[in-house]
Amino acid sequence: MNTLVQTKDYLLKAWGADVAKCPAPDKIHDGAYYWWFASPEDRERFKAKLPYSSLVTSDEDPEDFSGNRCNTHKRTIAVMVFRLPSGEEKAFEYDFGYGYPAHSAEYMFEDGNYSCDCSRSSFLGLETMPCGETIQMVSFDIEDRD
Repeated sequence: MNTLVQTKDYLLKAWGADVAKCPAPDKIHDGAYYWWFASPEDRERFKAKLPYSSLVTSDEDPEDFSGNRCNTHKRTIAVMVFRLPSGEEKAFEYDFGYGYPAHSAEYMFEDGNYSCDCSRSSFLGLETMPCGETIQMVSFDIEDRD
């Protein structure tokens, strides 16, 4: 007998001052609440009932507008090695949470907010450096973790 199994792959993430007023989540990670739904419509019906005065939400689908797959049930971990101006290399991992698209994580460290020395020096536990590009990313990889 062939049984259709419907998975809950449509993710809703919420965080902010009012997150504790939300219904019980499926999971909590780093202060954010996570719920999974069987369809985008189910997710939208749920979102319509949330207290939005101080709440930020993010939707993630199992496939984005470009056809890129995203495992919404795994945390997206960026694993990198940086080379400091001194030549020393430091490993670093950044946890983007559940269902964060790999191409978006890569963008953040290649060209986005985390591509600058001021952010990278802070992540690496160094004295904050001025904006610039002297901390070079030697390697970058994405791991999906539970």
